[in-house]
Amino acid sequence: MHTILQYLTSELTEITQETLNVLGGIVIGFMLIFMLLTCFFGFRMKKIWISAAGALVGFTLGAVIGILIDRGTALIVICSLALAIIGGVIAFKLYRVGMFIWTGALAFSMVYELLARFFNIREMLPAILVTVVSLGVGILVGILTLKFMRPVTILVTSISGGLSSGIYLIAIGSSLFDYSIDTPAALFAL
Repeated sequence: MHTILQYLTSELTEITQETLNVLGGIVIGFMLIFMLLTCFFGFRMKKIWISAAGALVGFTLGAVIGILIDRGTALIVICSLALAIIGGVIAFKLYRVGMFIWTGALAFSMVYELLARFFNIREMLPAILVTVVSLGVGILVGILTLKFMRPVTILVTSISGGLSSGIYLIAIGSSLFDYSIDTPAALFAL
């Protein structure tokens, strides 16, 4: 474990700020595409997103298990890929649980981001209050999704995808034109 951390640390120190900026731009571009797809095709792509979320959880769990066993890179990759496939299949098969988690997570992240941006957490609202309120809204939306699957999913994915797309567009615009716009201005623009 210590050897892996030393290797990662030595590799990361060689990355320049310019490389990080380029990689950050690529990530923002991909996230913009994913959020636009979520905004306009969220309900139609629900099984893909649910499976991807399950695969991501499985991949992460596999990487942790592979690192704990510490048998080398090949074992880490094999564990990660195997558990990613298993996680994706399980999430796909447990459709209603996946919908609850997916829409609840979208609602949680949307409410948290809005509260954190509109109300400066350090000055106006304590971070724990913002987290509890966001978690409550996420659970409520997840429960509503189980009862009214189609309308709630369409509503949550369109609002969440639209807000996230606006934030990513602002991030791209501010990096290209050297100016900064806050989230309320981004919401007004949308």
